[in-house]
Amino acid sequence: MPGEVFSGLLRSRRLPTTVHIRSRTDLKHSKVPDMFHDIFGHAPLLSIAAYREFLERFGEISGGLLHDRAASARLGNGFKWTIEYGLISEDGVRAYGAGLMSSAGELDHALDAGVPKPPFDPRAAVGTPHTPAAYQRQYFVIGGFAELGEHLEHMARHAQVPAKGGRR
Repeated sequence: MPGEVFSGLLRSRRLPTTVHIRSRTDLKHSKVPDMFHDIFGHAPLLSIAAYREFLERFGEISGGLLHDRAASARLGNGFKWTIEYGLISEDGVRAYGAGLMSSAGELDHALDAGVPKPPFDPRAAVGTPHTPAAYQRQYFVIGGFAELGEHLEHMARHAQVPAKGGRR
């Protein structure tokens, strides 16, 4: 889905979903988001105001960065480490990211004691690309959903800062 369409839908409080559904062979880990991912992973969290507000504000901010591919990609990294692969430390470390909630294999991996789970750092999140179609090497942990909005504003600022060496 083109970035302007995705950000526009989020900005207007609409969550885009796919009509594709994974095959039985991909039940433990799907290489691409599918209807199960959207409905099981994202939809339940729409009942949380801070989550909905994050998505709407993300749509606004990401739409404004579409002209800057590097900044847009960095902000996209932050989206992956929150909405897709996020962990939360309420009643112990638990998953809330849709990519985790819809992937039994990756969920087990993410919660394994040997996998690094540093506290969420907006600068690190935008600077750490996720690995598509593979389990991640680490996951970030937020303290609670109320933090999402503040983290997003910091991610947006860090996403627009050129990388070391003056390049974006």
